[in-house]
Amino acid sequence: MRLGKKSLGRALVVDDESPCRVLHQKLLEAFGFHPVDIVASGSAALTALQQNAYQLLVTDFNMPGMTGLELLDQIKQKHLNLALPVIIISSEEINSLQKRTQHHKPIDLLPKPVKPADLRKVIALAFKFK
Repeated sequence: MRLGKKSLGRALVVDDESPCRVLHQKLLEAFGFHPVDIVASGSAALTALQQNAYQLLVTDFNMPGMTGLELLDQIKQKHLNLALPVIIISSEEINSLQKRTQHHKPIDLLPKPVKPADLRKVIALAFKFK
């Protein structure tokens, strides 16, 4: 399952649902990201982004307190790693989300539950692996 021979760097997973955080963490580790930090909220993600350099952000769209889009707005406003590749995961209809996320330019939107092959494909394309 690993992409490439060396670590792809550090990744951050943001999701208010613990089983999703753990699943995404394990998948990203299997793909070659290390370490993979997990947080349960947008505000915790902002703190992590201020303290660490990440190569990938995987965030849930619907979270209490701060949605995934609000998180991306805050990243932009605070000038935190503006080139950070972002994958948004949501239980909402993906087609309806595409218009709402258009100006945020995530590398992709994936439906929940995430299929490991779909996540791997998106990451492989973003990081130019085959």
